[in-house]
Amino acid sequence: MLLGKVAALAGEVPVALGSGQQRQLLAVLLVEANRAVPVELLIQRIWDGRPPRRPRSGLHAYVTRVRSGLRAMSEATGTEIRLERRVDGYLLRVDPLLVDLHRFTAEVDGVADAAGDLAVVDGLGRALDLWQGIPLADLPGSWARSTREAVLVRLTEALGRWGHACLRLGRWHEVTERLARHADQLLGDDRAARNRLDALLSSGRTDEALDLVVGSGGAVPGGSSAPAQLPCAVHPFVGRADELAFLDGLLAQSGDLAQSGEASGPVIATLVGTAGVGKTALAVHWAHRVADAFPDGVLYADLRGYDPDRPLSPAEVLVGFLGAFGVMGPDVPFELAERAATYRSVLAGRRVLVIVDNAGSADQVRPLLPGVPSCVVIVTSRDSMADLVVRDGAHRVRLDLLPEAEASDLVISLVGARALAEPEALAALVGQCSRLPLALRVAAELAVDRDRDTLAGLVRELTDEGDRFALMGVGGDPWTDVEAVFSWSYRYLEPGTARLFRLLGLHPGPDWGVPAVAALAGVDLGTADRCLDTLARVHLAQRSGRGRYVMHDLLRAYARGLATTLDPDGERRAALIGLFDHAVASAASVLDPSSVRQRPSRPLPVTAVPLPEVADPAAARDWFDVERASLVRLVVHAADSDRPEHAVFLAEILAGHLMRGGHLVDALAVYDAALRAAETVDDLMGQAHALVTSAVVLCQWGRPAEGRERFERAISCARRCGSVQLEARALHNLAMLEEMTGHRDRALDGLHRALSLWRRTDDRMAEAITLNTIGLLEAEQGEYRLALDHLEAVLQAALASGDRRLEAEARDGLGCVLGRVGRHREAVDHLEAAMLIWRECSATDSEAMVKAYLALAYAHCGRDGEALELLQQSLDFHRRSGYREAVAGVLNALGTVHRLAGRLDQAMDSHRQALQEIERLDGTRELERAKAHDGLGQALAALGRLDRAREHWERALALFEQTGDAAAADVRSRLKAPSR
Repeated sequence: MLLGKVAALAGEVPVALGSGQQRQLLAVLLVEANRAVPVELLIQRIWDGRPPRRPRSGLHAYVTRVRSGLRAMSEATGTEIRLERRVDGYLLRVDPLLVDLHRFTAEVDGVADAAGDLAVVDGLGRALDLWQGIPLADLPGSWARSTREAVLVRLTEALGRWGHACLRLGRWHEVTERLARHADQLLGDDRAARNRLDALLSSGRTDEALDLVVGSGGAVPGGSSAPAQLPCAVHPFVGRADELAFLDGLLAQSGDLAQSGEASGPVIATLVGTAGVGKTALAVHWAHRVADAFPDGVLYADLRGYDPDRPLSPAEVLVGFLGAFGVMGPDVPFELAERAATYRSVLAGRRVLVIVDNAGSADQVRPLLPGVPSCVVIVTSRDSMADLVVRDGAHRVRLDLLPEAEASDLVISLVGARALAEPEALAALVGQCSRLPLALRVAAELAVDRDRDTLAGLVRELTDEGDRFALMGVGGDPWTDVEAVFSWSYRYLEPGTARLFRLLGLHPGPDWGVPAVAALAGVDLGTADRCLDTLARVHLAQRSGRGRYVMHDLLRAYARGLATTLDPDGERRAALIGLFDHAVASAASVLDPSSVRQRPSRPLPVTAVPLPEVADPAAARDWFDVERASLVRLVVHAADSDRPEHAVFLAEILAGHLMRGGHLVDALAVYDAALRAAETVDDLMGQAHALVTSAVVLCQWGRPAEGRERFERAISCARRCGSVQLEARALHNLAMLEEMTGHRDRALDGLHRALSLWRRTDDRMAEAITLNTIGLLEAEQGEYRLALDHLEAVLQAALASGDRRLEAEARDGLGCVLGRVGRHREAVDHLEAAMLIWRECSATDSEAMVKAYLALAYAHCGRDGEALELLQQSLDFHRRSGYREAVAGVLNALGTVHRLAGRLDQAMDSHRQALQEIERLDGTRELERAKAHDGLGQALAALGRLDRAREHWERALALFEQTGDAAAADVRSRLKAPSR
C-alpha cells in the first residue's frame, strides 16, 4: 500500500518492512512496478543523495530482505511477485492491481465523463476508497516528496470529478462525508482553511466546500513532506545501553502524554558531558533508531555553541526548521519571538523529533522548543543546562567516560583480533585515551593503519607523547589526553597533509568542499582531495556527503591551535586570502549565464584552483544551494576580521543568488556585515550597494519604512562617490516601493530620474528594464500607445543584445498591456514566448508569475481549461514560496477566469481570498485590493445583486483613483449604468 503509510499485507497479515531505507527501496520499486530501475537511481532515492561509503553493499542487503518479504506475499496472494536483477538495475515483477497506487490509476483512467454521472461516481468512488492518507506518508527525502505531490494532484483531480458528479446527482451528503474524511490530509494545519471548510459544510454550501478542498491542488499539508535532517550515524556504535533505555522511556512517555493531553510542552532530554565524550554520536544513533516513531519528520541543527567565530543563533536555525516545512522567504517572520511562535504553530499537531546539537546555553535552545508533547527534543551540550532543567522540565542525561569494558569493545570493533591478542596494551590504550570515544576512534584508526606494529609499541609511543605534553605543563584533565592522542595521530601525517589539517582550523564555514580547501592550502584539487581522504580515514575529519567534509569542534580547535603555533602570521593570512579570493571568483563564475547584465563592479581576483563548471541556471542554483552556508560565514568572517574588501565584494556577487532563492535571513546577515565592512574603510560604493540590496530584502519582508530609509541612504552614498549606476538602481527600487504603496506619480517620477541616469552609463540593459517598468505603469494610467512604444523598444534592445531575460521581461510587459486593450491573441504569443524563456533560465518565480498573465489571456480566448491549470500551478508555487503579494494577484486572476466562465460563486470566493491575503500585508498592494473589489462587484452584478455590487465598486473606484489606475474609468461606467 502506497496511498498512506507504506505497508504490505500477506493475505490479511501485515508484513514487516524493516528499516527506513528498506521501506524506501520497496516503495521505489512499487511505484516503478514492472519497469527496470537503474542501481544508481535506487541509491539516489534510498539515501536521498547522501549514500554511505559502500552503497552497493547496503543496497544488496536491502534487496535480499525485500525478496524475503515478497516471497511471503506471493504465497499469500497466489500471484508471483519477484524482484529481478537486470544488467543495470532491478525490476519488480508484480500484478499492478495488487498495488493500490496502480489500481487507483487504472480505475481513474477507466472512467470517462461521457459515460454519465452515475458511472463517474461509482468508478471514481472505488478509486478514492483506496486512499488511506497522505501518500508515502512515512517516507522522507526528495523522491518521496515529489512523488507524494504528484500523486496528491491526481487524487484531488479525481476527488473533484467525483464530487461534482455527486452534486449533480443530488448526493451532497456523500460529498460532505468524504470531504470531512480527507480534510486533514489535504488542508493539514491550515486552520483558516479548516474553519472555512467547517463553516461551508455546516451551512450546506457543499459545492463551495468541495472547491475549497480540491483547490488545495494536492499540496502537502504544511507545505512540505516530512523533513529528514539527521546526519549519518557513527559506525560502529558501542555501549550506552542505560542511556539508550532512558531515552526509549522518554519516547514512550511522550506518546502517553500526547494521547492524554495532560502536558502542554515537549519532552526534552539534555545529553551533557565533556567534549569528545560521544554526546552527538548517542543522539544521532538513537534518533536513527527511533525515526519511524516520528512520521512528521526529524529536525537537526548543530548550534556550534563553542565555535570561537560565531555560534549559530536560534533565529538562523529557525529559518532552516521552518523551511523544512515549507515556510520560506517573506513568510518567515522578521522578529525572533514571532519566528519562534510560527515554528510552534507549524509543529502543533505534529510528531517531530528535534535534535539540537552542540548548544552553548539554554537561551540558544529555548526558542527552538516546540509547544506540544507529541514532539521530543534532544539537546547536547558541554554545559549542564540547569536553566533548561529547572524552567522547561528537561531530563538531564549526564554522559560520563565510557566504562572500560565498552571502551575496549569500541577499540576491538575497530582494530580487530590484534586488540584481543594484547589485552594489557588494549587496557593501556583505553586509559591513555581517557575512555573518550573521539580519542579512541582516532587512536584505533592509527593502529589499523600501522598493522605491522604491535599494540604495545603504539602504546609506548603514545606514552611518550603524553609525557611530552605533561612536561609542557598542560596535563591534568581528559582534554590533555585527547590532545595527546590527536598529536600522536597528527605526527604520522605527511607534511602536506599536516599543513592542510592545520589550515582547516582557520576555515570559518560549517563544512568545506575540495576546491575551497585547495584554495585555502594553496594546492591543486588532486592534492587536496587526497589529503582530505587521508584525514577522513584517520578520523581527523569526516565526510558529510555531496563531496564535503566537516570536523569535530575539538579537532577544529586543535588544528587552529597548531596553525597559530606553527604557521607564521603571513602564511595564515595568505591562506585566508586564497580562500576569500577563490570564494569571490567562484561565486562570480556561477552568476546566471543567461543574463549579460550581471557583471561584478570590480576586477575579479585570480585563483589557481579551477572554478566551478556551470552550464545553465539550474546548475548555478544547485551549486549555490550547497555552498550557501559557507559563503555567508565567509562574508561575516571577512567583515569582522581584517578583510573588509572581501566582505564587500563577495556580498555584492551573492546578491542575485540570495534574492532569487528567497534567503532573506542570510541576505540580511550578509548585507549588514558588508555595510559594517564598507563603513570601516569608508567605501561609499560598498555602502551604497549593501544599503540598496538590504533595503530590497526589508521590503520583501514587509518592512517598507526601513527599506525606504536605506534606499535614501544608498542614494546619498552613491552621489557622494559618483556611482551613477548605484544611484540609478536605488532610484529604480525606491520607485517600485512607491508603486507598491500606491504612489504611482512618485513612482513614475523616480523611474524617469533613474532612466536619465542609466542613459549616462553604458548599461543599456538596465536602461531597458527601467523603460520596461515605465511602460507598465503608463499602461496602468491608460497611456497604452506610449506604453506599447516603450515596451517594443525594450524588446528590440533585448533581441539586439541577445539578453534572454530582458526579452522575457519585455514580452511579459507587452502581453499584459495588449491584454488590457483587448488584443488577447497577440498577448498570448508574447506571454507563451516569455514563459518558455523563463523556463529555459530556470527562473521559476518569473515563470510562475507569467503563467497568471497567460491564464487571463487564455480565458479571453476561450481556453478555460488551460487557464485554470496555469493558475493552479502559479498559485501553488507562490504559496509554497511565501510570496504573499503575488498570491493576491494570482487569486484575483483566478476570480476573473471563473467569472468569464460563468462560475460566479467561485469567482467571488477567489476575490475574497485575495482580500484576505492583502489584509495580512502592511497596507501595501492597494491596486490588488481595488481589483478584488471590482471583481466582486462584477460577479455580484452578474448574479443580479446590484446593491452589493455597487458597494464593492465604490470601494474599488476610490482605490483606483488613489493609485491613478486607468481602470477607474471602467468602474465609473459600471456605477453610472442604470440598475436593471
